[in-house]
Amino acid sequence: MTVQFVTGDLTQNKKTILIQALLDQLRHDPDLKVFYIVPEHLKFEMEKFVLEERRDHQMDQASSIFNLQVASFSRLNWFLMKERSKGNEISDLGLSMIVRQVLNQAKDQLLVYQKQAHYQGFIEELVELFKEFIEGNIQVEDLAVHPDEDAHLMDLEIEKQKEIQMLYQAFLEALADLRIDNFAKQEDLIQFIQQSALGNYLFVIDHYYYFNSREMQLLLSLAKEAGRVQIVLPINRQELKAGQAAMTTALPYATYYHIRHLGQQMKLNFEPDWEIKDHPFNFHQPIMTLAQSFKEQQNLLNVAHGPLENTPFATHHFLQFDSLQSELRYVSNRIHYLVTKKGYRYRDIQVFTRDLEAYQSIIAPILGANQIPYFFDHAKAMTDHPLFTLIQHLIRLERYHWRLIDILEVLKSPLISLRHFNEQFQKLDEEDLDRLIYQFENYLLAYQYEGYRFTNLQYDWLFLGQEVAFQSAKGEKFDFTCAQAFEWMRAFLVQNFTFKNQTRSAGSVKAGWAAYFYQRLEAIGVRQALEEQRDQAIERGDIEQSRQDEQVWQVLVNSLDEYHQIYGEEDLPLATFFEILEAGLSSATYHIIPPTLDQVMITNIVSPQVQPTKIAFVIGMDHQSLPAKHKAKGLLTPSHRQAINQDLLAHQYLSEQEQEGFQMEYLLANQVLLLATDQLIISYATNQGDQVRKISPWIAQAAKLAGQEIIYHQDYALDASLETAITLADMGRYASMKSPVLYKIHQDFMAGQTPNPALLQVLALMNDYEQQNKRTARGVLDLIQQTFYFNDLPEKIDQDLALQLFGKHLSLSVSRIEQFFADPYSHFLRYGLKLKERDRFELDAALSGDYFHQALDQLNRLLKAQDKSLSDMSQVELDGLLNQVINQLNQDPNYLVLTRHPRMQAIHQLLNQRLAYFVHLMQEQNRLTHFQPLASELVFGTSSHHQVQGFEYPLASGGKLTIRGKIDRLDQIQRGANNWLQVIDYKSGKKDFNLVDAYYGLDLQLLTYLGVAIKNYPQLKALGSFYQHLLPSYYKADQAYVTQEPFMQSQTLLSQRPLNGFVTIEADDLQRVEAHDPSLKKSRIYPVSYKKEGYDARSHFFTMEEVHLLLEYTHYQFQEAARAIQEGDIALAPFYEDPYTLSLNAKYRVITGFDGTQSFHRYRHKQINQKEVLDQIKEKLAKKKTAEGGEANG
Repeated sequence: MTVQFVTGDLTQNKKTILIQALLDQLRHDPDLKVFYIVPEHLKFEMEKFVLEERRDHQMDQASSIFNLQVASFSRLNWFLMKERSKGNEISDLGLSMIVRQVLNQAKDQLLVYQKQAHYQGFIEELVELFKEFIEGNIQVEDLAVHPDEDAHLMDLEIEKQKEIQMLYQAFLEALADLRIDNFAKQEDLIQFIQQSALGNYLFVIDHYYYFNSREMQLLLSLAKEAGRVQIVLPINRQELKAGQAAMTTALPYATYYHIRHLGQQMKLNFEPDWEIKDHPFNFHQPIMTLAQSFKEQQNLLNVAHGPLENTPFATHHFLQFDSLQSELRYVSNRIHYLVTKKGYRYRDIQVFTRDLEAYQSIIAPILGANQIPYFFDHAKAMTDHPLFTLIQHLIRLERYHWRLIDILEVLKSPLISLRHFNEQFQKLDEEDLDRLIYQFENYLLAYQYEGYRFTNLQYDWLFLGQEVAFQSAKGEKFDFTCAQAFEWMRAFLVQNFTFKNQTRSAGSVKAGWAAYFYQRLEAIGVRQALEEQRDQAIERGDIEQSRQDEQVWQVLVNSLDEYHQIYGEEDLPLATFFEILEAGLSSATYHIIPPTLDQVMITNIVSPQVQPTKIAFVIGMDHQSLPAKHKAKGLLTPSHRQAINQDLLAHQYLSEQEQEGFQMEYLLANQVLLLATDQLIISYATNQGDQVRKISPWIAQAAKLAGQEIIYHQDYALDASLETAITLADMGRYASMKSPVLYKIHQDFMAGQTPNPALLQVLALMNDYEQQNKRTARGVLDLIQQTFYFNDLPEKIDQDLALQLFGKHLSLSVSRIEQFFADPYSHFLRYGLKLKERDRFELDAALSGDYFHQALDQLNRLLKAQDKSLSDMSQVELDGLLNQVINQLNQDPNYLVLTRHPRMQAIHQLLNQRLAYFVHLMQEQNRLTHFQPLASELVFGTSSHHQVQGFEYPLASGGKLTIRGKIDRLDQIQRGANNWLQVIDYKSGKKDFNLVDAYYGLDLQLLTYLGVAIKNYPQLKALGSFYQHLLPSYYKADQAYVTQEPFMQSQTLLSQRPLNGFVTIEADDLQRVEAHDPSLKKSRIYPVSYKKEGYDARSHFFTMEEVHLLLEYTHYQFQEAARAIQEGDIALAPFYEDPYTLSLNAKYRVITGFDGTQSFHRYRHKQINQKEVLDQIKEKLAKKKTAEGGEANG
């Protein structure tokens, strides 16, 4: 029974010598059983290494396979005991459940930690601390506070330690019948070893730089009972004989002497140390030289800081990049070059980093572009898997009362199939199932059915347009309507996932929430979906994905089992069950064994390697990665740990995190410089998010020793010291080159820089490659052109296509024509492609406008039916009539949004107040003009029987153009023998009539409505056409206003809110119409001001001759718009003065690509002033008549 240390620094190939010696022993002693023990994550690589050594040693397979095994401490019990588990083992999730119970029971005794006791983060910290206590053999009494010895601790720290001691004692008592998974296995193994005869066993322990108390106890048990134990440490004899530990070997130095000290106490037999010093790995000499010099410098054995002389360091490259993407793209292209041109295999190359998560999301696309097989050696969080996402949203359904976002996430989960919801859905293919989900989503968004309106199946949903048969994307109709489908989907979700409605006495809930939740997942087909995903992954050869699906389901099952094991049928609140389940799953991970052997390994620099690789890329080596800063974590401060450690026995241990972490960093730095035998490329990126990183100071020292500069390496700005000639192989596969090359060219162009010559050479090579391979896809030169014209959209489409999109006969509203003139491309998006944002259950400008319009229309109809005038009604009568209208509107399903929740009810009340104010304003106007509504919501240009005549025009396509619309109000005003007609168009926004806009076709409504009125009511004289703002701006009530009588106040407000548009009668007539007060210069109703004779120059007045000119021009614009639409005009040309054009909207810019900084030339500008408009119109119309006359003569 002996113990031997096998020593030798990191440069030595100790494993090969060891395994050869082991195989020789097996040859002479076939009964010998050898276990080579390494950390769990190294087990697979070590097994590969041992197999290769067996092959080289030509060992008899029968004896070697079974007698030399690679294992980890956690798997050793399987080999020795064949997993003789005693049961009742729990994982970290189970421990967190126990800690939760302990905290709940002790909540009244806690002072310092009372508020934290309910937080999952605090529970997880306690679990980690208690595991550390158990791992270090820390007993409850070891946590006791001794006033004399712990006087340096503050009162608060003492109270904390007392509470931790109390909680730890309760935790151990709760664990009486349970066993912590990994610790239980170690305890069972130690007990087995102590009771077994292991004289013919040999154990080699490698890559353990230090041991916790549990591992140390296991090691010492093996040393006492086994025939022989060999412990491999990365330290040489000279370093062990030094009076104190060197910085780079402080950890193995302390481990060596700690084991010797404990072994001597146990009277173990130590063989002489076996130092392996003449068998280095096949390092190129410069790599050995630099690593040794750096080690000496860190150990303060060599104070010289200058570069090493007479040593060419072509094996080393130190690079700086601007971003992680640039850094990884260089690595990808370099790997491609090394494999395709230098004869390396993928398995000869490894990528190392300290922060795997920083690169995780960009590795697949960048390495995939060069078709590089790789294995990402990082445990994946279960939070990345669709199963966790589904469970999380199922939990949130209950927690947040069935929010819309959670309902939709559940439905859209790839693990949910609508085929389980109803047998009718069995007929649908995947495309139609998705179509049904999207229609359901649009419906829920439009009516905001969530919360109790979703879960209460007695609450009837409103179906306005869904009572039609569901139709597939191909036009096939099914035997159920959309409304029926939506009800089935709603019912299935509610019946399966309204947990709060399940009582503890109902069915399977008796067995506890864990069992019930599992059964619900089974019922909706989650397990079946995972199995199908796994089988599909196996069929396409994606073994990694298939294993992930198996593992995540097992993690879920284990979590539910542990919950049931700990809580059983205890009546816990549902919210607590969900909180425990979500916390457990969110911290769970799964690890995959590499599915193939020839691939690039991407791993952490902290992970020790079985042997150095030939080529190593060490990325992300910035000042935060090496050395990393180790601060005390958890609930114990360094002073707490120091106070506890000073009284511990030899077999007990509580880590001093800062000191051990600091020592590990030195060892790690030396290990990084020995990761490769042939080439070592070390790099970092300066920009990571909003942080600016500097190079690691230790890497900077190594570069200085090598006499090398840190090269700033941009994409495709090649460093001649790496390669003197540029080939495509230098740059990666053709597919990987396009995006960065195009980006760099565009970047140089925007910066006004000449492209790098190397970049131009790459372009020439890419073009040659395209010619040689006769690529049919768009070539790189075409793509370069597109980078500068990426946002260029077609200005026209084929005329036949335009006729198919818009039709031979056009029925256009005035607002649609205005939209076309505002921007033809916006018109194409809305009316050609029929793109629109989804309806949402919210109050917007359009809905509030409809509310006002409908209310005023009903009010005018009531007044007409009752033969009443606004001016004759009292305020009480008018308010009563208005309330009658509002009550009718409240029954309209279109305005349900105004009654759904308190916020909207408050907005509804404000809308009604503004409506009442507007009606009273109308009443004041009516008292002056005595207008009588001639028509309300007057429709023209449609097939409605309420319509009046509109305008029609023949089109060159053989069709006709019909102008349609609706006039909000048409008033008749009688003064003596004159009967006047005025047009009122309600506007909820800030819309003012602008003659310049009318010239450009952007403001045609008032002119069109006036033209329709004149055409249909020729017996009446036109007074004018006006916008009336439904929501006028507030008026500041100054002292003069406050002191006025109520009547004068109403007159003041009346004058502040005139109509907006233009009048068409002379000033004398208008003064009689509005009963003008001669003391006032400004009209109280109309957009004019008076002078002694007529209007002043700022008044909006057109003579009838000018009105007819404007109407003629409006007819011309209608025809021009129709012609351009049918000819396929879709140019992107918004007006600079109109920022709200559809194509400039953020959601539509995804399509238009419009960027004001780069697309300024696309803007149109209004280059005419108001005084020039009428002359310009006359000139345009004259040219039109001349052109028509020429065509007629021709």
